[in-house]
Amino acid sequence: MDENFQLAGLLEISGTIRCRTGLHVGGNPEGFQGIRLDSPVVRDPMTGFPYIPGSSLKGKLRALVELALGRYGRDRGAYHPCSCNACPICRIFGVGAKNRSTKGDVRGPTRLVVQDSFPEGFAGVRAVPDEGTTAARWERLPTALPYTEWKKENSLDRITSAASPRDVERVPAGSVFGFAMVYQLYEPADADALPVLFLAMELLERNYLGGSGSRGYGKVSLAVQGLVLVPREALLGSLGGGEPASTAAVLPGVADLSDLKSRIAGALRSRLFQGEGNDPLPLPTAGTPLAEQGSRQRPPPHPGAS
Repeated sequence: MDENFQLAGLLEISGTIRCRTGLHVGGNPEGFQGIRLDSPVVRDPMTGFPYIPGSSLKGKLRALVELALGRYGRDRGAYHPCSCNACPICRIFGVGAKNRSTKGDVRGPTRLVVQDSFPEGFAGVRAVPDEGTTAARWERLPTALPYTEWKKENSLDRITSAASPRDVERVPAGSVFGFAMVYQLYEPADADALPVLFLAMELLERNYLGGSGSRGYGKVSLAVQGLVLVPREALLGSLGGGEPASTAAVLPGVADLSDLKSRIAGALRSRLFQGEGNDPLPLPTAGTPLAEQGSRQRPPPHPGAS
């Protein structure tokens, strides 16, 4: 392979996150407009709309797939995310510079960029949301808090039955958020690793997003609505004096996560990396001691959502 390390293309992934149950992603403890709650949600400070931070979505996806593939292991008395810098998880989600193993062979930046997810109909500050969208429906919610519900909960003493009430803010069930991701492709192994991302999405649908999932919060469904490949030539345009290349939809009409998981690597290889090897990147196996993944000076924070 050429020693030059350069971008081959970008895969733009877009879709929706639909809340099947109330969603709580924690925010400022002061709440919105000075309303104090025990557990407020995170909001856009300019509009007041709740949103899903990219860090929460990316962290949850990583945490789930690490557990599923046995890459969240014990080392030095504590559990840590994978930092081998060799497996598909590290390739997709990245490893912090302080924790990265020197034994791995993944070069370059973190491949996956996850944007903040805003509600359907969100069009920026002072913009009126389109009728029928989530943002428009939030405007008419008959609740004490703008755009959310105020859920009362109680913790009861098992002996005395004394109540310990708490107030939890949630995004109502039925709300829809738009998500956007950009996946950077530099070498064939990047295409081979991508099925792991769609596996993580499948796992999220069977788990929960945000907090209090064991109490019924955060059940979501994901729908991939767009996969657009932007080759390097399209990004560079006509800098070289030639005609700029165009972008192209990848696997149009294929929305099922399982189908995407099985077909995406081949589709990207055929478009970007023809003739550059056919050996797929192996999935990580469970049970590899984290001691073999390089030493750490201190444990990194858990990547899960708040």
